Amino acid sequence: MQKVPYTKLELRTALHALCIDESTEELVDKVNKKFKEKHNIVLENKSELNKQVAENNGITVIDLINSPNYDRLTDEFKFDMLHSMVDILIEEGLNNKEAWALITLGLGLLDI
Repeated sequence: MQKVPYTKLELRTALHALCIDESTEELVDKVNKKFKEKHNIVLENKSELNKQVAENNGITVIDLINSPNYDRLTDEFKFDMLHSMVDILIEEGLNNKEAWALITLGLGLLDI
């Protein structure tokens, strides 16, 4: 499985430099909207996730579910979606580290 390219310390430092306030919440809402427009997917919905992963890999959902690589393929797809969200945050003016910090905070992987 792929990992976030920064340590928790680096991410916390970047997060503190962001000065999170209402404008950050507006940015997150804007990024979520752009992400949904770009990908039209709800990652929490397992059947939709399976459909997207299968389509992304050029296989049927049944082949995906029966694949010994199911976990790896779904993890890679989710990580690709995280990268897409990072790219959108960078387009909105954050640097790579700040973008990853916001993403990991939003996922509950980082405490402040």
